[in-house]
Formats: sequence, C-alpha cells, structure tokens
Amino acid sequence: MNPVFSALWMAAILSYATGCGGPQQDFERIFERTVQFAVLTNGATIQLSSLTTFPWDKVFIFHPYITAEAIDKELGFKWSNTAKGELEYSDAFELLVFVRDGRVVKSARVPRKIGDWMLDSRNGFRPGEAVF
Repeated sequence: MNPVFSALWMAAILSYATGCGGPQQDFERIFERTVQFAVLTNGATIQLSSLTTFPWDKVFIFHPYITAEAIDKELGFKWSNTAKGELEYSDAFELLVFVRDGRVVKSARVPRKIGDWMLDSRNGFRPGEAVF
C-alpha cells in the first residue's frame, strides 16, 4: 500500500475513533473521504478491500432510483435501512452495502459528485473482484 495513502487512512481511522456523530455517520464520512482521495491519487482505480478495515464477503452497489424491494431482492434478504428509501427518490448518492455471512455489516452513501460506480449487469462483488 502507498505510504501516503496508509498515513491518510490511519488519520481517518483516528478521526473516526475520536470524532463525534454516530458510528454509521462517521463511517460514511471517512469512507467518502477515502474514496475521494483514492480517485484523486490513483486515477480513479479503487480496490475496495484496501479501503475497508472490517471483514466482508461481498459488496453491492446500488444506483439512484432503485426501489427498496429491488435492493432486498439483490441482497437475497430483507434489510431495514432508511438509505434504501432515500435512494429510491434521490440521485445525489449511490449506496454501497457490505455483506458478511448473509447480513449487512456496513453501508455507505457515496455522493455522486465523487463519481459514478459504473457496473455491467452484475452486482455482488467479492473483495478480490471489487476493483473499479
């Protein structure tokens, strides 16, 4: 891993540990900044497994205007989260959902101002496949 990136990632983790706000809000803020930094330094190639500090089996990326029912169908289980309803009526963000052992371990709203996650028709990427 790039030493500059490692130092910034550590700073982000420390700010998470000492910051205010709830854990989900803190995670989203840090993740957004980390993705933004990766885009700026890597020419828009991002390996998600290098940006996360928690274990996950798959990440799903949901685009604006998708219904909550379609998200649940894609995940393969019902997930209660307010971001699902917001995404159905907004084009301001995309939703990344990290799953482990059949449950959501983290999710993040990523503002589209950073960029769009371009996908082919498939979704549900394992850590080694989640390179965009």
